[in-house]
Amino acid sequence: MKLTGKDIMAYLSSCSKDGLEALIDSLSSLLLPSNTSEYLTENRKEITCPSCGHSHVVKNGKSKTGMQHYICRDCGKAFSASTNTILQNSGKPLHVWKKYVECMATGMPLRQTAELCSITLPTAFVWRHKILDAIAKYLERETLEGKIEADETFFALSYKGNHSKSASNMPREPHKRGNSVHKKGLSKEQVCVPCAISGQQAVGKVACLRSASTAALKYMLNNRLATGSILATDGKPGYAVIAQENNVELHSSTAKVFVQHINNYHSKLKNFIVGLHGVATKYLNNYIVWNTMIHLKECSIKKVMDSIPQIAFTVPLWKPWKLIPCRDIIPSI
Repeated sequence: MKLTGKDIMAYLSSCSKDGLEALIDSLSSLLLPSNTSEYLTENRKEITCPSCGHSHVVKNGKSKTGMQHYICRDCGKAFSASTNTILQNSGKPLHVWKKYVECMATGMPLRQTAELCSITLPTAFVWRHKILDAIAKYLERETLEGKIEADETFFALSYKGNHSKSASNMPREPHKRGNSVHKKGLSKEQVCVPCAISGQQAVGKVACLRSASTAALKYMLNNRLATGSILATDGKPGYAVIAQENNVELHSSTAKVFVQHINNYHSKLKNFIVGLHGVATKYLNNYIVWNTMIHLKECSIKKVMDSIPQIAFTVPLWKPWKLIPCRDIIPSI
């Protein structure tokens, strides 16, 4: 018996919420590749050995779950399609990761995401930063060109998540709820985030405490500016060194007209961070990347859902979940 469109719509209207969610899960698993190995093989431009980086590899059978194994003819090391990706050693099928990305793209809170994906809250948090770490590594290859605007913005230093049982030690007594910055002006209670923007591309990283030094600006901008570009800044001396070393033309002025786009970017970034209700400084770089993906690149939800898996699932970056919180709060420059 063939069902018409009206029959299907009538059936869907009679389904409960739980029934519809189960149906969506079933359809997702049918529309996606049958396994993780197939997806990774389709979306990787080239299979290379994670040990030596060479592409002289051959297939070496499959696991019980269908994961394709390879062996490198140059170094002799064996690996699988998921080796050194965030999907390595994941016990969840690909459609669960896809559902998680959908929740992430729509800005769903972690607790709701964990419930919808049938994972624990700590797992949802770890997955978020595994994905953002991979995207951040992918975006490191982008260079800014044309007219580039650069300036710094500041955020309150936050040790959120660091406590007596954490791997990181608190360097001070914890603050009570209230104002997170207790000193006026720039101080060691604020982190400097140098940013640069050009069109729909942007870079920004936590660099130091207080005002940005020349070393902090180099940490963020060196090798990220295309030769012959124009760098517009507000006149900080360190930018002159950056312009000379990267062979770009420097336009500096105290007039805000030169840096109106970067100021707008800072405003959107701060509003985005405020909406997250508290971000630990050690995770701030990841949320800067997330803000760039959603707001600066003006991606639709569908485009974000399509681009995040293609980037995050295939970028060679893997670390055990226990190491996700073990990152520097302020980089050693």
